[in-house]
Amino acid sequence: MSENIHIQEPSVDLEAFRNQIQAAYLESMKLARPRLHLGEVEVVVVNNPRVVIPEMGMVGRTIDSKNVVVSLDPHHPNLSTTLETDLLKTLLHEYHHCARQAALGFPQTLLDALISEGLADNFQIEITGGKPPRWAVALTEAELTQATKMAEMEYSNPGYDHKGWFFGSKDQGIPRWAGYSLGFKIVSDYLRAHHQESSSSLHALPSGEFVL
Repeated sequence: MSENIHIQEPSVDLEAFRNQIQAAYLESMKLARPRLHLGEVEVVVVNNPRVVIPEMGMVGRTIDSKNVVVSLDPHHPNLSTTLETDLLKTLLHEYHHCARQAALGFPQTLLDALISEGLADNFQIEITGGKPPRWAVALTEAELTQATKMAEMEYSNPGYDHKGWFFGSKDQGIPRWAGYSLGFKIVSDYLRAHHQESSSSLHALPSGEFVL
């Protein structure tokens, strides 16, 4: 795997965090290489406060199988802590997306997106051994049950409302982060039933196999 990371230039505000970013990146590559089939992946770190997760001051996004963008808010009061505790996990999460997209292409349906996120969240746990991220366990049991019923009717829909399912929609009665939590549950249940498998070994398994 080629090692490519770029911090947006010019961005004086991000310079204070360069060492933390570089350290997390190098560690993420060291941990991901043995587990995932990745080609060349370029990571670009940008100053973009408008899109970050408010609680963290950071968000990751996989553009395609070769490109990852990490957006930061350099003025977020907890950014240094976020970089220390969550940047490594975020990069691992995005690398799993890269590997899955290299094998299967970009997610086309709601089920594809659910499984992609559920696998990526499980992968970061597989590697770091930490707790699930907050968005993966954001729903109560009752909310999960209701979300499952709603999602099942849209599994194969290529025109599903991605923003609504993953960031919430009051109009549709979808809680914030429902898609992440539902995807995490589906994949976690599958892994419990298939002990010989892991989120890394399942990176290329078609989405439909998880809900048979």
